[in-house]
Amino acid sequence: YMTSLGMNDEQIEFELPLFRKAISERASVNYEMVRPSPKGTVILDATIEPVVGEKGTCTHVLWNGRDITERKRHEKLLQRERDFSQSLINTVPTPIVLLDPEGNVQHLNPALEQLSGWTADDARGLNWFTTFLPSREQERIQGLFEGALDGDRTQGDVNFIVGRGGEERLVEWYDQDLKDGEGNLV
Repeated sequence: YMTSLGMNDEQIEFELPLFRKAISERASVNYEMVRPSPKGTVILDATIEPVVGEKGTCTHVLWNGRDITERKRHEKLLQRERDFSQSLINTVPTPIVLLDPEGNVQHLNPALEQLSGWTADDARGLNWFTTFLPSREQERIQGLFEGALDGDRTQGDVNFIVGRGGEERLVEWYDQDLKDGEGNLV
């Protein structure tokens, strides 16, 4: 039957177990697949939905496929841009910290890891102000951070950070807020 729908052996081999699963478990099965079409190769988001009769047996199945080729292409482009941006952050010899709007560490680049003695994984989620700044600087720097959240740029502020071993290092900072597609701080 599946060959009459224009499916080749490879497609049948991939989809037949999914149809069997939907029928035997009497549950929807969702999956993505690549399929040839008159427009070329398309990526489909597909669902197999068994229809169960009064006696509890599967009477037939509904198959629905939605073309998600463009979405996948855009996801791939976004991933490339994200990977490129991440490689820049991780390559520059300048310390970079990414903070969430509450001031918690989201990422340290390798230059800041080396300077501070913290790994990005160990620092993630820690409050930047109470963990990485000397107590005498915390209030002032937190004020600058809150101003940056309101749109005030910090350009060339110099302050100490406290390394994991307690040593202080002098760092010059510049800030840039990061926003999502709707303009919200991230």
